[in-house]
Amino acid sequence: MFTAKRSGIIVLAIPISMAFTGHVPGFVAEHLGWFSIPFSNKTILHIYRSPNADSVFNAVKFMNLTLSTFLRVIFVFCFSEITALRVIASKKWRKSTSASDKQNQTIKSKAKTSENKNVDHAIDDREKRLVKMIRAISIIFLVCSLPECVYVLVEDIERELKPGGRYRNLFFFLYQFSFLLEGINATINILVYYRLSTKYKIEFNKLFRIKS
Repeated sequence: MFTAKRSGIIVLAIPISMAFTGHVPGFVAEHLGWFSIPFSNKTILHIYRSPNADSVFNAVKFMNLTLSTFLRVIFVFCFSEITALRVIASKKWRKSTSASDKQNQTIKSKAKTSENKNVDHAIDDREKRLVKMIRAISIIFLVCSLPECVYVLVEDIERELKPGGRYRNLFFFLYQFSFLLEGINATINILVYYRLSTKYKIEFNKLFRIKS
């Protein structure tokens, strides 16, 4: 069960573990040591590079860039869908509970019945909007992140796809395109929230003094 405390611990553990796996292997592959210069009678600090440094850095790049990019997309999409399914399940449970309560009640005023129907309709509409909003945000995130996943995967396979490599023009195009999609993903969410969240729309209009 994901409580607030456990969620906070996980959120803190992810960047700490990524920082650890991203920097510690680098210090192992390349480390400082004393280097003696006999003809000048000097000893200076020198960076020593281990024989397997390239393999270490490639593994670090794969874990902290390629793998983390794919896992980020998968986790966000899966957890968003789980949240949407839980809202739908809660909606079905509430409807079944409401139906059983109605069967157990023998006397009910017409005014009370009409009031309950209005409340149920409002809750249903709010839950439908919530599910649509969650899925819309996750789909936008997925679409905008897939090119980045392909880009980091191809970059990991093709070593010449780099700023000074053979495919440098393609590298800059893919990099800028992925960066553009990240910006779109970060800015288009406001339109989804405004369209599907009544509370967000009210607060937005109040903040910018927009008459609805």
